Amino acid sequence: MNTSSLIGHSVIHISYGPGEILTANDKLVLVRFETGEYRKFQFPQAFASYLTIDDDTLQAEILDIDKARKRQADAEKMQKEAENATEEAHRTNEAKALAVAPQKASSPKLAGGPKTVNMTEVRMYGDGIIGPETSFATHADVLNTLFGYRYKHFQKAYKDLDNGYGVWFPNIASRVGDKYLSSDEYWGWVNIMSDSGDTVTQIDNPEYTYSGTGEPDKNKCFIFARFERNKRYTFIGLFGPARREGNKTIRTRIGKIVDIRNMKILK
Repeated sequence: MNTSSLIGHSVIHISYGPGEILTANDKLVLVRFETGEYRKFQFPQAFASYLTIDDDTLQAEILDIDKARKRQADAEKMQKEAENATEEAHRTNEAKALAVAPQKASSPKLAGGPKTVNMTEVRMYGDGIIGPETSFATHADVLNTLFGYRYKHFQKAYKDLDNGYGVWFPNIASRVGDKYLSSDEYWGWVNIMSDSGDTVTQIDNPEYTYSGTGEPDKNKCFIFARFERNKRYTFIGLFGPARREGNKTIRTRIGKIVDIRNMKILK
């Protein structure tokens, strides 16, 4: 379906009443109601629950899309659970091997901090060292492998570690000319990383109201970013507490390589 064909159609919401679709993509629709309110809804799920469009043919097509996506999600869930089981078995076998012969571990010990850091050896999770080459396929992989969780799935963009630190998984906007493009703009913000990588700025989309409390997050933050050219979540650094400047939330990098056993910045 070309979701742009939904723009301009009337809808009925079971609570908000009549409205008109202003924008639409394969994830969200924005509706302006006769009350003057603007609301975002997930597409196509909302049409299977509390939204009805004024065209019966479109409504049926949207419901077919919803069913197809649910079937795909179920299939992906089963595949992911199988992959997690395989990875867990692999980690268990590695732990047993290290316990039997720890002297054979290939990663060098870095107690007290190294004088130099070999950038090809930063993915040393057994020694707790993470750096620019550290990347994972999912949020859950990051949290389970590095911070001891046991999630099967974790979809939230931020995890508070309850120790003065958090983990953030932003989608970094791509620069096209003098503009930044990101799928996150449909949720109300755009995440921009400076050319140096030393700052990450979350800019609120002016079309939507800032949903935060107004108090920026005080945690230091491990940022695993996803870029358009790479679908994995790559560690770009440990960043300081967030600060608000107008419609922007800004974090500044304080470390590129970190020993997560004792939260020690190595570089």
